[in-house]
Amino acid sequence: MQIQMFRSLWGLRVDGSATLADRLAELRRDGFDGVEASLADIGFPSSTSTFMDAIAASGLAWICGVYSGWDDYAPDQWKRQTVAQHLAQYRKQLEITTQLPTRPIHINSHSGSDHFSDEEAEEFFAGALAIEAELNVTVSHETHRGRILSSPFRTERLLRAFPGLLITLDLSHWTLVSERTIPIDDPCLRLAIERTRHVHARVGTPQHAQLSDPHAKDQEAEAAAVTRYYDAVWKACAEQRRSRSAAVMTVTPEYGPVADGYMPPAIKSGGGWISTPDSHIDVVISGERDRLVRLLSNQE
Repeated sequence: MQIQMFRSLWGLRVDGSATLADRLAELRRDGFDGVEASLADIGFPSSTSTFMDAIAASGLAWICGVYSGWDDYAPDQWKRQTVAQHLAQYRKQLEITTQLPTRPIHINSHSGSDHFSDEEAEEFFAGALAIEAELNVTVSHETHRGRILSSPFRTERLLRAFPGLLITLDLSHWTLVSERTIPIDDPCLRLAIERTRHVHARVGTPQHAQLSDPHAKDQEAEAAAVTRYYDAVWKACAEQRRSRSAAVMTVTPEYGPVADGYMPPAIKSGGGWISTPDSHIDVVISGERDRLVRLLSNQE
C-alpha cells in the first residue's frame, strides 16, 4: 500500500516572492504527493484558473474540502441553518467539484453543525449519502469541531446507523472536545478506525487543538506522550486499509499557523527567543511528513 502525503493550503505562504505555481513545485520537490484545499482556497467562485494551471503543471494530486455551511470557519460568520439549507449547499459544492478541469482524487467534507439534534444529524447524513451516490463521488466527513461529528460518541452512533458513512479522522478535535484521549480499544474509536478513509495528522492535547511546536525541546515530554497515542491510532488506520487491500492511504499532516493562533508567536533560537519565521510551519510539516511515511510504512 502506498502512503500518499498531502499538504494543506492552510498556512501555505504565497506572496510576491513565491507564486502558487512556485510553491506547488517546491512541494513536489520536497516529497509531497498532493495538496488539500477548499473551493475558496482554489479561487472559487471568481476564478480557479490560477490553481488549475498550477496543479496541472506541478503533477501533484489534490483533495478538495467542501462545506455544507460556515465556509472555511470564517470568524463571526456562523449562523443557524436548517438541514435542508446544509444539504442544498452540500449538493452545490459537490457538483462544482465534478465540473473542474482537474478533478480532486478525494473529497473531505465539513458536514452539518454541532447544533443539530440527533434526528437532524440522521436526516443530514441520509441526504448526504444519497447525493454522493447520485453524483458518483467518494466523500469522507471530517471529525471537526463545530460539526456533526465533533464528538466521538455521537460519531459512533451515526456510523452504526449509516454503514456507508466514511470519515476523515482528525483526532486533535476529539481530544480537545472530550478533554481526553479515547482508549484505542474503545468501541467508538475501533469503529472510527474501520471507517477512516482519510487522515488529518495533527497532534493535539486535552487542552489545546495542537502542540504549539511538536519539535521544541521544552515540549519533548508532553509531545512524546501524546504522539505515542496518535501514532498508535494512525498505524491502526493504516493496518485497516491494508487489510482491505487498499492501494493507497492518504494523509495530510496539519499544523496551524501563527495568524490563526495555533503556532507560537516566538520560538527559541540560539539560547534566546525570536519571532516565529513564516518558514517554521514548513519545517514542522515536512518533518512530520517524513516521520509519518516511515511510521505508516512500518519502517519504524
